[in-house]
Amino acid sequence: MWVLYVILAIFTGPIVIEFCGYWWHRLGEHGGMLGKSVVAKHYRHHEKDYPAHSFNPGEKKYRKAGSWSWYVLGALIIAFLLFVI
Repeated sequence: MWVLYVILAIFTGPIVIEFCGYWWHRLGEHGGMLGKSVVAKHYRHHEKDYPAHSFNPGEKKYRKAGSWSWYVLGALIIAFLLFVI
């Protein structure tokens, strides 16, 4: 039975993470559902750290947005998984 869980985790895990991450990003950080400070930090991350007109994907050092919201998402997903399993 545990083999089934491993197979499901390998094949569905990335899909679930991408789905949750996308909507968390759109609603929480762009939509303002997590407050104005998260939106402001995220705006700075998009417009100041990585502007679209000079985006360089080969940049060596990643500049973090300084947002706590992704830790909340991670904690929610872990809590959900612990509850389900």
